[in-house]
Amino acid sequence: MSPEEIIIESPDGNVIEPLHSEARWQKQGEPVEPISVDWLLAEEHHRIYGRPWILGRFYMDFLVAHGLAPNDRVLDLGCGAGRVGIWLIPYLERGRYFGIDWHLKSLAAFARYEAKLHDLAHKAPRLMLSANFEVDRFGETFDVALDFYVTRHLTLEQTEAAYRKVRAVLRTGGRFFLPHAPQLDEAKLAGLGLALSESEEASYPLLGEISKNILSTDHWHILRAV
Repeated sequence: MSPEEIIIESPDGNVIEPLHSEARWQKQGEPVEPISVDWLLAEEHHRIYGRPWILGRFYMDFLVAHGLAPNDRVLDLGCGAGRVGIWLIPYLERGRYFGIDWHLKSLAAFARYEAKLHDLAHKAPRLMLSANFEVDRFGETFDVALDFYVTRHLTLEQTEAAYRKVRAVLRTGGRFFLPHAPQLDEAKLAGLGLALSESEEASYPLLGEISKNILSTDHWHILRAV
């Protein structure tokens, strides 16, 4: 393992090695094959989100404007290839960023490419490969949790299970940021120990000016652990 690389953990504490993208860690339609350097260098991971890579910077700006502090311990639910993480990690104190995702190819791009490109390894971020939101396996309590459209792709039952796990590791008073409305209603959230604290519309520079029909605004919801 090169010192410029970040390891990818499994929930049982082992290191995912070698980075062979097995069928269970694939997006539908992807070939089952080792993750190649050619794929990483082509930066294909910048184009798998549906909205531009620069959105990660805009999300980071929103978080800082709404009180994200360098000493916050941050849980990035569905961190992917690090579209937001590459901005969060340098801003946060060492050892304060924790990302979890089910897609190995994206995590490999984060750990092996973006970490080198942005000199992230010395900040000791932790990345975990998990399909079941096993956030408790980090063994940490968090000040901030993030859900950037991850649970919008889940059923209500899966979302409720994910939020229950997030709340279990989010300190009382901690905040849970979503750039979308939560799928769960206020009663369901209350039953999980979460309450809506703030909601705000945000527009992003550049996105509203491009020719493609891409969403250039988000309606942010900030939940608080009660």
